[in-house]
Amino acid sequence: MTNQKTPAPIPRPYEVKRKKRKRGSRKWIAALIVLLLAGGAFFVLQEYLIFTPEGIRLATREEADTDAAEEHADAPLPQIDPNAGPRVSIDMGELPPEGAGHLAGGILEVSGRSAEEILADAAALHSAGYTAAVVPVKPADGAAVSRSELESARAACDAAGLRLVAWISCFRDDVTAREQPALACCDAEGNLFIDHGYCTWLNPYEPAAREAVLERCRFAISCGADELILDHLSFPHSGNTDTIAWLETEETPRAVISAFAAELRSLSELRMGAVLYGDDTLGEGASEEKGQDAALFLSHFERIWVNATDETEAQALYRQCCGLSADAAHAFGAILADRLLTEGYLFP
Repeated sequence: MTNQKTPAPIPRPYEVKRKKRKRGSRKWIAALIVLLLAGGAFFVLQEYLIFTPEGIRLATREEADTDAAEEHADAPLPQIDPNAGPRVSIDMGELPPEGAGHLAGGILEVSGRSAEEILADAAALHSAGYTAAVVPVKPADGAAVSRSELESARAACDAAGLRLVAWISCFRDDVTAREQPALACCDAEGNLFIDHGYCTWLNPYEPAAREAVLERCRFAISCGADELILDHLSFPHSGNTDTIAWLETEETPRAVISAFAAELRSLSELRMGAVLYGDDTLGEGASEEKGQDAALFLSHFERIWVNATDETEAQALYRQCCGLSADAAHAFGAILADRLLTEGYLFP
């Protein structure tokens, strides 16, 4: 019997087309994957690519670090409209006007910085159109600056023709309150009160706590500050304040803060301003819980400040102040994320 090979089955026409279609689809999918990988690699590596006449190459680590430093150095400062409010002539040795509505302040950080760095930063503020340097002398969450740092800021402001505005957190103090719990706001068990910003507070009822605030203001004045911003001049108002164990006294928070505002005013004839907090204070003019009274602040201080996320919110808050009084509107100033603007710069 002859061995015969079984012939292979003849594929049907539709089977041939299906196999060709499968092979074609795989090619397209592979091409798409390669294209996506190439695009992703370019996106990740584009900041490290250097284009030269000889072609494209990857930057070395030293070249990448240099480019990043130059890019950061060239970042523009926030610009102030040069036509809004009066300008300062350094050549004539002028300081910005004393009147309300003429302050555009840029933040000048001095903590841990050299005199040369502070001088350069102050010059940059003037070049950007600012009329004042706002120095955080005692931030709520940090230690006070040193005398040498603040005196360097004074010299830098003199050289740049800027007013030196000392920004002081009064009773919201996460350093002194932890170092001296006897001066702090605590619950009945002696545990420190912590607000929503994870910060502790000095107790305004404590005479030693008020003296600590006065001492910071004296320090700023002795170092040559032109103006003081008194932040957190109030009782705690953020967090579970019901847990605080207050002293047994007939004095209300409003009476305590009002009397202390008069004491602050007696320190110096420098221009001062207090920061108002809450819709109740701005809308109704006073807050018993915070102890703040807008009309009383205006009787002691030249400015009242509010915190705002941007100029649109600042203008809305300004309209609230207009509802309080003409004096409140004229003394209005807004603390934005990167600068401080008074009435004349918000409404040139």
